[in-house]
Amino acid sequence: MIDFYEHIEAYIEGTLSPDLVTQMKTAISKDKSLKQAVADYPIAKTLSESLIEHEVREILSETKTTDNEKGRSGAWIIAITLLAALAVSYYQWNRHNRQEIIHNRIMASYTPPVSEGTRSSTSVASESNLKSAIQAFDLRQFDQSKEILEKLSPKNDSIYYYLAHIALIENKIGKAKSYERKISTLELKKDLTKYLSEF
Repeated sequence: MIDFYEHIEAYIEGTLSPDLVTQMKTAISKDKSLKQAVADYPIAKTLSESLIEHEVREILSETKTTDNEKGRSGAWIIAITLLAALAVSYYQWNRHNRQEIIHNRIMASYTPPVSEGTRSSTSVASESNLKSAIQAFDLRQFDQSKEILEKLSPKNDSIYYYLAHIALIENKIGKAKSYERKISTLELKKDLTKYLSEF
């Protein structure tokens, strides 16, 4: 699924492909948080650019200023820095809030898989540990399952599958997507994609 938040700048600057522009417009019309982020982005960018430009001018300036002028200049830098930080924080909060809303909606109907993805490992010891991890997962002991799975090496599709589900449950979507990309078994991948494609 496309993360439209990553394409806001290109959308505003008109550098997106026509197909992506159409998808972006549709997404904006359906997602109030995205619409607000698009509206706020030019302000955040302008503030950031102003701050950078001001700092560069300060560095390159060869004129000497009085202590009083330095004080005023410092106050402007602080004010611009605070405004830029607030704008970026607001943008990040919006993005986090959007992810939280989607995650809560998915978790309302989410049922963790039971004894899925048991593909053989490369050694008997690994296979035994993998079974223990799956058993812990089935009992909803996700922390214990994750601890075992993270220690197993080399990783296989089953390990990535369960780690992705645990990351999804923990609302660590970037991690879940990273694990999902490493899975080659289509059925396992498809099971995760139905949840992760919403993000």
